[in-house]
Amino acid sequence: MPEPKNRTHSVREIKVKTPGGKVVLQFRRRKPKLAHCSSCRAKLPGIPSVVGRMSSLSRSQRRPERPFAGKLCSACARKVFMQKARSIGASS
Repeated sequence: MPEPKNRTHSVREIKVKTPGGKVVLQFRRRKPKLAHCSSCRAKLPGIPSVVGRMSSLSRSQRRPERPFAGKLCSACARKVFMQKARSIGASS
């Protein structure tokens, strides 16, 4: 029976053939899904999907340096900026 930390769906079992010729089970963490835009569901470029190393990355490597980075794609962010500019222009 696997250890308690390996009894979860976030860890997958992989059959590996060792140099001795035996086939053994190894447990590896699943990779997270790619980040996606909350508006149009497109995949967000520039955001890595790493397991356990995100805290060791610098902030500029974790996400792009622009408003709504990590939440919206650049096209949807551009639409938001245009809507805000319209609302500010109409009120003045």
